[in-house]
Amino acid sequence: MNKVVKFYKPGSADVLKIESEDILPPREGEARIAISAIGLNRFEIMFREDNYAISPEFPSRLGGEAVGIVEALGPNTNTFQVGDRVTVLATLPMSKSGVYAERTNVPVTSLVRSVDSSTDVDEAALWLSYITVYGPFIEYSDIQPGQSVLITAASSSVGLAAIQVVKDRGGVAIATTRTSAKRQALLKAGADQVIATEEEDLLARVQEMTKGNGVDIAFDAIGGKLLPAIVQATAVGGRIYEYGFLDAGGVSGSKVDLPLMLLFSKMLGFYSVFEIMLNPARMSRAEAWLRDAVRRGAVTPRIDKTFRLNEIVAAHQYMESGQQLGKIVVLP
Repeated sequence: MNKVVKFYKPGSADVLKIESEDILPPREGEARIAISAIGLNRFEIMFREDNYAISPEFPSRLGGEAVGIVEALGPNTNTFQVGDRVTVLATLPMSKSGVYAERTNVPVTSLVRSVDSSTDVDEAALWLSYITVYGPFIEYSDIQPGQSVLITAASSSVGLAAIQVVKDRGGVAIATTRTSAKRQALLKAGADQVIATEEEDLLARVQEMTKGNGVDIAFDAIGGKLLPAIVQATAVGGRIYEYGFLDAGGVSGSKVDLPLMLLFSKMLGFYSVFEIMLNPARMSRAEAWLRDAVRRGAVTPRIDKTFRLNEIVAAHQYMESGQQLGKIVVLP
């Protein structure tokens, strides 16, 4: 019997249930994966709450990022071989193939070969965070030495990945966090400057740090009421990549007031990692870049805490608390 996490209605972490069920043979185009480690992501909270761009189909599974071993392949499916160590990307249909499980059947189009040198725990924290960062910083903006980047929610796994990539490119990483509690940890992680947004004026601090010029790039996961200040803190002709809605309650959350004059000469773009992962040419470049960055030691995922699969409710509650610095990983 295969243990799997399911939920039957949207709600708090308590709706998540662990069940045992038989696993069907993989269909054509699918692989059955024995899961070794699962990476948790905030969009999974939104999906659980039915507050995401895609709604769950009940009874629904959950989870988009994991590493494991190919146990079986569907008919006429030869992209991978039994025994291959692979990483599941978040392009799979979570309701039916979610990776919060001991085993799951996933489309082979949602798999990549794992990095040989990475541990299972690190691998579960590697791909989604760094590919999310790759799009704006490498594929689109090609950060140059000396350019300044504002990184909000910098203590998240994506935020920490962003700091590493900016520093690897020779840029200046300005990290934000809500309070000063994580300031020293973020400086130790490589940030050049840290702004505690509930204690300091973000715009004034950025103007001070950039000598009134504003940042060249803003990489924002928060949105909501902080977004107008982020737009003002971005240089004329700078770029703003809005990739999350932590302060807006998801896709149905609060509205943001952004006068058109405020956006004049600013390039505000709403960014999704899926525009990289679902585009074969971009994903091929991203994969080559990431494998090289790992080989060079330029990027290393930070693991905050691990849980067991039977602790999935506690793991989600911990993720919602905002205490973490880095990635939360669940082990079956």
